[in-house]
Amino acid sequence: MAVQTETRFGYVPHFEVTTVDSRRVRYQDIWQHRNLVLVIVAPEQRSAAVRYAQQLAERQREFEDAETSVIVSTDSVRGFAPPRVVIADRWGEILQIASAPGGDVSQLPSVDEVLSWVGFAQIQCPECPP
Repeated sequence: MAVQTETRFGYVPHFEVTTVDSRRVRYQDIWQHRNLVLVIVAPEQRSAAVRYAQQLAERQREFEDAETSVIVSTDSVRGFAPPRVVIADRWGEILQIASAPGGDVSQLPSVDEVLSWVGFAQIQCPECPP
């Protein structure tokens, strides 16, 4: 099955979650400062979420170079049913939403695809370095 993607205009709601590596994150702390990759996974798929988070963490340097925070959580975020990957620019504007068919976390976008959307977020901001 293919990843289902949508481009939806709107903004990320402010949220506070605990990541799969037990960090507490408030969106307000990164809003207007960093791009966002938000991965929401159902609590019963925590082990799959941890594996996905590890794949993303292996490329952490590239996310940092693009001034992007990666947040993977099993907590709920208003407006996003799991599993979802949400990519937003530093102002919270949603650029891409990807969901996995049948709730299969392994069907979420590849790290390369996520990074391509992050690159897109960087070039959309005229004040931000490429």
